Amino acid sequence: MKRFQKGFTLLEILLVLAIIAILAAVVIVAINPTKQLNTTRDAQRASDISTIASGIGLGIVDGKTKPTVTATTEATAQDICKKAQVCTGGVILDTVTVDSLPQGVPFDPTASTTTTTGYKIYTTATESAYTIVATKSDGTTISITK
Repeated sequence: MKRFQKGFTLLEILLVLAIIAILAAVVIVAINPTKQLNTTRDAQRASDISTIASGIGLGIVDGKTKPTVTATTEATAQDICKKAQVCTGGVILDTVTVDSLPQGVPFDPTASTTTTTGYKIYTTATESAYTIVATKSDGTTISITK
């Protein structure tokens, strides 16, 4: 009398695990989490520079002192300091944005310094407009002028 044993062999289990691992690798490569993360960070940067520009505009409309910006080109743009921080050669926006940005000036999601935001600012020669600049994950820049 023959007895049949039910169950999977070791080879069958290993083949299924190998197929699952290959499918998981293909899905991870297709999703590309690094690219997704960089896209999210770039969207945050665009939102942040818009917030900073609006904060400066609202502060000036409210009669606050204009920020002291000496740079007039993107190449010479100055760093923007974090709230209540002094940074060498940077621009402190606390006085102009105290009411419009009560939580402080937003900073770059990958900013590694404790004094600057990771964003830069420059102005026209007549200081009639300010341009806020952020560097994207791919090294290109995005800017907004108000």
